[in-house]
Amino acid sequence: MVTIARFIAIAILSLFMTSCNFNFGSGIKGNRNVVSEERDAEESFTVIKASEGLDVYITQSETASIEVEADENVIGLIATDINNGVLKIHTEKNIGRCKSKKVHVSLPVIEKIISTSGADVFSTSIIIAEMLEVKSNSGADVKLEVEAESIICSTSSGADIKIAGTADSLEATASSGSDIIAKDLTVKNCNASASSGADVTVYVTEKLVASSSSGGDVNYYGNPPSVAKNKSSAGGVNKK
Repeated sequence: MVTIARFIAIAILSLFMTSCNFNFGSGIKGNRNVVSEERDAEESFTVIKASEGLDVYITQSETASIEVEADENVIGLIATDINNGVLKIHTEKNIGRCKSKKVHVSLPVIEKIISTSGADVFSTSIIIAEMLEVKSNSGADVKLEVEAESIICSTSSGADIKIAGTADSLEATASSGSDIIAKDLTVKNCNASASSGADVTVYVTEKLVASSSSGGDVNYYGNPPSVAKNKSSAGGVNKK
């Protein structure tokens, strides 16, 4: 089952990288002279969407701020647009290899984090929220530490989410060779689903509902008294 899952994941990732022409070495190369620039954060936002290979660092704080730290000749190509409560972090032209392509974001309330197209998103401190939604796709990565009542995580197309902390409930859905690694996130109740060579790993104390198909695997730690499994098409639900 593991071999099948890996084969599917490799095939999906190879197709994805080819179709999207992922080559972070192409584009405008940085001059390696790193500078910083403060951006306007007067309009409020609770959603962060990062894309195009940028590195985004999120800090929960009382006031909002946005700082871009990048090579001098490309810093103007990194856009930080706020519209309808969403901070969109992206590039206006293709940026190649740089010494730095970082965006530091601080804000008081975080409701949703989206990472796509090879972007990497990190939390610099514990994110405290009632409900937090995290989405990662198209080869992007997210790494967070969270304390929340409810968390929704979804990954696809070779992306990863690694999340730690505590929550009352977790909904985790992974597909197409992606991974959700939540073994360091202690949750009471969890609904986990993995398909098409994806993996979901969770730590559950009370109730787990797990489904897997097409070479996907749900792996769980802890000893929840209630476990419901639904497996098909070479999928697996495994106690660790």
